[in-house]
Amino acid sequence: MRTEAPNSAPLGAIRAVPVRHPLRWAAAAVVLVLAAMFAHMLVTNPNLHWAVVRHYLTSAHVLSGVITTLWLTAAAMGTGIAGGVILALMRLSANPMVAAANWSYTWFFRGTPVLVQLIFWYNLQLLIGNISLGIPFGPAFATFDTNTLVTTYMAAVLGLGDDRSPFAFGGLAVTIDPGAKEVLLPFSHLQGNPSERVAQEEKTAGDELRDTKITGATWYMTHNTQVSIFTVALGITFGVGTVIMLFYNGVILGAVALDYVRAGQSTFLLAWLSPHGVIEIPAILLAGQAGLVLAGALIGWGKSVALRTRLRNVSGDLTTLCFGVALLLVWAGFIEAFVSQYHEPILPYSFKIGFALVEFFLLVLLLARSGAKNGGSPSKRNMT
Repeated sequence: MRTEAPNSAPLGAIRAVPVRHPLRWAAAAVVLVLAAMFAHMLVTNPNLHWAVVRHYLTSAHVLSGVITTLWLTAAAMGTGIAGGVILALMRLSANPMVAAANWSYTWFFRGTPVLVQLIFWYNLQLLIGNISLGIPFGPAFATFDTNTLVTTYMAAVLGLGDDRSPFAFGGLAVTIDPGAKEVLLPFSHLQGNPSERVAQEEKTAGDELRDTKITGATWYMTHNTQVSIFTVALGITFGVGTVIMLFYNGVILGAVALDYVRAGQSTFLLAWLSPHGVIEIPAILLAGQAGLVLAGALIGWGKSVALRTRLRNVSGDLTTLCFGVALLLVWAGFIEAFVSQYHEPILPYSFKIGFALVEFFLLVLLLARSGAKNGGSPSKRNMT
């Protein structure tokens, strides 16, 4: 015998009531208030001197600098791509000597800070007075003054192009050998076909992540912060581990970027990565810089100062860098979960890219203001 509960109703007559999340609305209100306070500070703070900013943005010196920057960007990317092609071919070579040369080159140069590379190339004449063409260990057919060949602009192109090679290396490795994605890319959703993933993402009309956004944001924050602190800690390997971590991250970014560009998904790539990437990538670079600061203190660079004193002298800078990196990555994790993972038609790509540009502008203002408070120069601690 079948019994039914009293007052039972057919399934179709049940009216579903969405679960309310008052804490989410409260958190959103707090974020909006903080954002409004920050925007108000930018607009009303007299210390920013917006009239001066507007005046100098259109000055001849600034415009000339913009043109030079664009020229150097194009030249450096061309040099980096050419270097990446050579590195990729060497990496795929069956000749163990060629592959070992590629490994040695990338190990030594790829994670070196851009500023150090620029200083090296600009002062190359101090190490090599003349550059000669001829028979190795034999007579020279032609000799050139190093300063004549490596001018100021050439030093910038070599240094910046050299720094772009890991990005090009990762992209070219995926282009030449598609199977390299399984080795280079750590997450399964990056190893598939970009066009198929984009089509699947753009079919989504509802908020499928509504119950996982907080969990996702927490994971992004903790994971990226752990990786960054690990990169800093690898400074105890005299910078070798820090260099490897920076190079590996550059390879991953290059592989993902070129994979999506080759599939014709450049707009999706930019809208997907830029909202959190404009904050996350500078944070990773700052973590690398902190690791190299630690390595420099351990090495000493010829200073007759006790190791304990050197470490104490850089402890303040390391603490500041780590704290700043953590704050940037908390924001980046929040944006990655609440903005970056939503695509058209939920969030227009133009909105996401515009949001990233605003973020980048605010980050530049923040860093510029922080540098101005310190006089625009490094800490003047006594290291002797």
